[in-house]
Amino acid sequence: MRALRATRIAIEAETLRLQLLGRRMATRAVLGAVAFTFLVSALGLAHVAAWYCLRERYGWLADSTALLLAGVDVVIAGLCALIALGRKPGRAEAEAALVRHQAWVALVEGMVFPALALRMLRLLRPRPRGR
Repeated sequence: MRALRATRIAIEAETLRLQLLGRRMATRAVLGAVAFTFLVSALGLAHVAAWYCLRERYGWLADSTALLLAGVDVVIAGLCALIALGRKPGRAEAEAALVRHQAWVALVEGMVFPALALRMLRLLRPRPRGR
């Protein structure tokens, strides 16, 4: 009975851990997509700024504005990328993994004694003669 309870607890803990892992991975994917969007935008604005710069021969007002926007996009993309890469398992996910581990240890410990007792009984059982 104890082994079944430990197994159920281990399964519930693993389910929770996988749900939290999925949520974290989805957040990382969304932030990565946002970072990629800003990076593409920054590259587009950098190209427009370079083109405009060459066309107007360094007319600082329009060019500096385009370059400033491209720089802001790069900074935003970098921050989103750092946040996406820096997402570590949360406290609840770590606790779920710990509960799962403890349940598996209890399951193994619960199974070791009966298996050991069966082996001891086999050793103590008299063997039929003639074999």
